[in-house]
Amino acid sequence: MTTTDRKGSTETVVYDSDTGKQVASDIKFRHKSTIHLSFDADGTVKAIDRRDKDGNVRHWKRDAQDRSEATVERSQNEFTGLKKMEIKFNDGSKVHLDLDSQGNLSSLYTVDQRKNISHLQRR
Repeated sequence: MTTTDRKGSTETVVYDSDTGKQVASDIKFRHKSTIHLSFDADGTVKAIDRRDKDGNVRHWKRDAQDRSEATVERSQNEFTGLKKMEIKFNDGSKVHLDLDSQGNLSSLYTVDQRKNISHLQRR
């Protein structure tokens, strides 16, 4: 399923035909940067691949042995249950994910080394 948000970012979501759950998401921002998200069976983000408009590529895998390229910060609002996850790469770029109380992605933004911001808001 492909959708475009009000700012011109396009997201293609891939679902598992057996379970109906989201397994991957490919996002193309209007500024020409891209991001690929992979989800596990629980709907939790397990991998992120992002490419900024200059062609710089960054990878993050939740279960990776070498965690030296990025740090992860997670938080949860105790009243609403909303969760946030931020992956900060060593070059200064980052990916910020907002998740609903079930852990489903509701919005995200990325910041590259030049501090350019790309944003996607799901409906």
